[in-house]
Amino acid sequence: MSDSLSAARSFFDLFDRRSVIDNCSTDGQQLNDFKGEIEFDQVEFAYASRPKSRILNKFQLTIKPGGEKQRIAIARALLRQPKVLLLDEATSAMDSFNEKIVQEALEKAQTDDPTRTTLIIAHRLSTIRSCDLICVLDNGYLVESGTHEDLMKQRGVYYHMVVCSNTS
Repeated sequence: MSDSLSAARSFFDLFDRRSVIDNCSTDGQQLNDFKGEIEFDQVEFAYASRPKSRILNKFQLTIKPGGEKQRIAIARALLRQPKVLLLDEATSAMDSFNEKIVQEALEKAQTDDPTRTTLIIAHRLSTIRSCDLICVLDNGYLVESGTHEDLMKQRGVYYHMVVCSNTS
C-alpha cells in the first residue's frame, strides 16, 4: 500500500507543481530548446479508502511535444469527471494531428458520460464540427445556431466560414 501512495504522490506532485513559466505574461522565461514526451503506460490507481473504485484502470496516454500544457489541462479536467466542462480555445496551440487525438478523447468522454455538458469556445471549425449545438457569433451577437449539418444547409455565416477554411 505504501508503494501505491508513493506512486500516487509522485504522480500528482508532477502535475501540481508551480510552473516556472507564467502563461499569462508576454515576457518571462521562454524555453525554446525544451523537448520531451510524457507517457503513461497501463497506469492503475484507486484511493486507499476505496480500493474497489478504480480511478485509473490501465490508463494509457502518450503526450507528444506541441500544446503539452493544453493537453495536460484537458486530461486533468476529464479525470475530475465534471458535469460541466468549459474549453476555451483548448486546441489552439496544437497541430492538426494532436488536435484530432484530443478531439477523439473529448468525444469519447462525452459518450462515456452523456449527462456532461461541454461548452467549447473555438475559432478552429474542426474543433466544433461534431458538437450537438453550434452557436455562431458575429460582433457579439448570436446569428445562427444548429448542428454542423443544419448550418451547412442554411448557407449562412457558418457555411461561408467552412468554405473559406477549406479553400485556405
